[in-house]
Amino acid sequence: QSLLIRGGTSSVGLAAAALAREMGVTVLATTRQRERLASLAERGIDHPILDGGEIAPQVRALFPQGVDATLELVGTPTLKDSLRATRVHGTVCSTGMVSNQWIVPDFYPIGYIPSGVRLTGYGGDAGDLPQAVLQRYLDAVAARRFSVPIHQVYELEQIQEAHATMEKNEAVGKLVVRVRHSEHATLAAGPPLGFARLTPPEPPWPHQSCPCSAKRRGIAAPSTSNGKESGWRNRPSPRHPTASS
Repeated sequence: QSLLIRGGTSSVGLAAAALAREMGVTVLATTRQRERLASLAERGIDHPILDGGEIAPQVRALFPQGVDATLELVGTPTLKDSLRATRVHGTVCSTGMVSNQWIVPDFYPIGYIPSGVRLTGYGGDAGDLPQAVLQRYLDAVAARRFSVPIHQVYELEQIQEAHATMEKNEAVGKLVVRVRHSEHATLAAGPPLGFARLTPPEPPWPHQSCPCSAKRRGIAAPSTSNGKESGWRNRPSPRHPTASS
């Protein structure tokens, strides 16, 4: 199968490409900057494409029937062209708006969507994935089977600089902002990927290990046998203190 990623140098695009390659998919990915074509090739993209706004003819030159699927991360300015690059019974998923343009003016579905091509959209977060699927990806990152491209690591005091880099579309990969935690938490360095996990110690009071706050910090609950959860995730939430707290 073949996958076109429109906006291939974005962090989501690079992650999607890694997952697709793992499944044996032929990946095409676009960039609007010529100097980034080599970066895409270095990351294993089969067909890096310079995006001038209309790439359907280039895609059809490689795949005369069109690609099997397209991940649209640029937004509505390129959506119609992405539909034209996709084969009959193929699927275009619009899920990114790096162009910051959200609306298709005067949208007429019959005239806009090629006959037989599916158009869908997605807006959500990791909570939509089954835990096993997300954990499998995280395990692959930790084992270095997947590379997580890190453009630059910033301290919290540099947050404005990080946002400026993002707004100027200067990054290829993730922008990481490092938060220094108090003595109540330990920042444990992971593999040499700029990857880290926050591991909470045994808390001195019950509400310190609230599952909702842990979820916001990106901490996975400890796994147990028989499909049941135990440990700190089952302890009381700070919003519902017990008499002992």
